[in-house]
Amino acid sequence: MNNWIDAEKIVESFMWYSFSKLKDEQIEENLMNYKEEMKKSLYKKLKKENPLPDFQDEELVMKREQEIKKEVEKNENLFMDTMVSKLKFGKEDWKNILGIMV
Repeated sequence: MNNWIDAEKIVESFMWYSFSKLKDEQIEENLMNYKEEMKKSLYKKLKKENPLPDFQDEELVMKREQEIKKEVEKNENLFMDTMVSKLKFGKEDWKNILGIMV
């Protein structure tokens, strides 16, 4: 490819262009679906990284489960706050992010 063409910028531009074609309802639905998938993934990761000892009782299992759920919820809120503050959902925002004059 030519040296003056930045392939990464082209891909990023296409991504933002495609994103800009979505309706607000589609973006919101995708964001909520993504949030749920991330929540499940984080839960599985935390359970795997924090296994229970071999000698376990029901109280210990419930306590660990509550700790993991609390951590997932805390990170879920942090994730959503970050997404809302960082993403711009306007139809022309993808051009502004890439530095294209509107």
